[in-house]
Amino acid sequence: MESVINDVISAYGSKINVITAKLDIDNSEYIELANKYDIVAVPTLIFLDSDGKVFFKKVGFYDESHIKDVFKKMGIK
Repeated sequence: MESVINDVISAYGSKINVITAKLDIDNSEYIELANKYDIVAVPTLIFLDSDGKVFFKKVGFYDESHIKDVFKKMGIK
């Protein structure tokens, strides 16, 4: 999954902001993040709009073409 994310970052550059997190279930900060976004499994991809609201959420692996499709729906080219 990490290589797919890196490819997307390379393709879109400054058009997007990407934050990745490897959740540690023993760390309270990560538990809060998981609760905030209702993360129940990994990997989970969450796309936020410019207001910080969840635009799209996907549990499981998502390939680069599907991620690009989400960006198109968000108006990012």
